[in-house]
Amino acid sequence: MSKSKVYVWWIVQCGLCFAGLMVTFNAVAEMASGNNLPAALKDIKPASGICRTDGTSSSTSEGLTTLALQPDLSCAITVTELQGILAKSDSASMNTLVDMRPNIDYQSFHIEGALSLNSSDLHTKPYWRSKTVVLIGSGKAETELYRECSRLKQSGYKQVRVLKGGMPMWLSFNAPVLGRAVSASQLSRLSASEFWLESKSTENLVVLAKEKNALQKELPLSIVLQETTPEALKSIFDQRRKALKNTPILSVVLATTPDLTELQIGRLQQAVSPTPLLIYTDTRDAFLRQVAVQKAIWVAQARGPKQPACGL
Repeated sequence: MSKSKVYVWWIVQCGLCFAGLMVTFNAVAEMASGNNLPAALKDIKPASGICRTDGTSSSTSEGLTTLALQPDLSCAITVTELQGILAKSDSASMNTLVDMRPNIDYQSFHIEGALSLNSSDLHTKPYWRSKTVVLIGSGKAETELYRECSRLKQSGYKQVRVLKGGMPMWLSFNAPVLGRAVSASQLSRLSASEFWLESKSTENLVVLAKEKNALQKELPLSIVLQETTPEALKSIFDQRRKALKNTPILSVVLATTPDLTELQIGRLQQAVSPTPLLIYTDTRDAFLRQVAVQKAIWVAQARGPKQPACGL
């Protein structure tokens, strides 16, 4: 190539580089001086993770997510049914008991053969999908276990069950455990925050002893129990179950006085068995403080950072 052609080639290349630099400089200048997207960048598709360019609407995705989180109440299994499964000779190879309580609770006591695992553990064990997996909890906030049952079924698990009432219900049947367990009635007692959470579940039946009827102002769907006896509780329970046309009731949540003995709580549990019974004995003021905390959290979330619009 002659020297003159080489010079021309270098001049062209330098010109292209200069033009590119000018476009970049102008784009940066436009972005710094205003909110409008520079003309040089207008045809570039956004790469934000929250934007979709495949024509799939976000409402469809949200609908699928909501559907996936619906609790599957058909997963419930009673203590008696679980004992029947465990009595079979091939139980160990065909079934897996998954204790989803905190590990410290598992270390204190658990059902023989149960494994201490969490949700993430289950979703990384595809070789268990052909087994019957039984989820075991603390007996509180069980709606989450039924949601997890739904998730596992969608991920390919064939048989997933939830022990209704968790470890408190297991202990109320005097079923054996490894370790040193506290009483079933003690495990069934709720703190103010736990009572607030259980009262928000539409699958629960909230009952107030007449000494706690002031709570009905905050819990309008609750039922006042005139006498805290097994017969009275069973009557209310049967009426509600009939009104719901046998729709499952996850738990009976009873707000009562702290002077109930373990024997009395045991009899109340038997009256609604195999549905678990949860007991709240703290004051209305403690409950109202918890409500105030939750309202403050909601206000903070409402005022907090918003998700940016698609493309920003």
